[in-house]
Amino acid sequence: MKTYKSDFKILNEYQASSRKSFPLGTDYSFNYAHDKGIMLYIYDQNLDTSISFKAFLKSFSLSTVIKLDKSGETSGKEVDVGGLGITYSVSLDIPSLSVDDAMVNAARLEELDRMCGVGSEIFSSSGKSVRFNIAAPKYVLLANLIHNGLYREKHAIQYSSQVKTYGAKCFFTSNGWSVDTTMGFFEYNNKLWPKAYEAKLELSVRASLDNGKNILRGFDENESDQYAVTDLRTWPFGVY
Repeated sequence: MKTYKSDFKILNEYQASSRKSFPLGTDYSFNYAHDKGIMLYIYDQNLDTSISFKAFLKSFSLSTVIKLDKSGETSGKEVDVGGLGITYSVSLDIPSLSVDDAMVNAARLEELDRMCGVGSEIFSSSGKSVRFNIAAPKYVLLANLIHNGLYREKHAIQYSSQVKTYGAKCFFTSNGWSVDTTMGFFEYNNKLWPKAYEAKLELSVRASLDNGKNILRGFDENESDQYAVTDLRTWPFGVY
């Protein structure tokens, strides 16, 4: 299995250290969040990079919208479903314990912005020129809260392939972050590093998986009391 790119490994596994190159502290909350499996992972298949955040959730919501085929409404026939929309809305607090933690959080947010970049721009990835496709799906995983129905027990996430296996396949319809100025800034090396951020994400989820299964297929068309064989039955919370 392929591990996270070494150039971006710090964005997933970093915690404050005692190296003399940084004025530091130690952030044991990373160990707690990682050991409990409650990190928010985001993997961009197009860029082949990933980031993760400790899951200090400020708000979390899930909504589904069913679009009906209106052609059958006046005919007296059964109305077909013309489309299904699934959206996660997440607000996340991102605190920084020390200067180095603040620098890495800034790098995480920069990479998140890069994942949402404009399609016409050219970016460099591992020395190769690639065209960023804003329509390319992302994979997002947050334990049993955001996943694709296959996350039924705790997994030690170590590889990008695991985020792709268990993460919800989605598109970013909205992304933004702001500095919590009430928490102040670290002053280091003639720069200001925010001590806390708030990030907001809106994710539009694809109901169909790559293996032909569906996270919200429902009952079989011909057997009203039976789930469709393609329905996972374990979304959205991993409970069967």
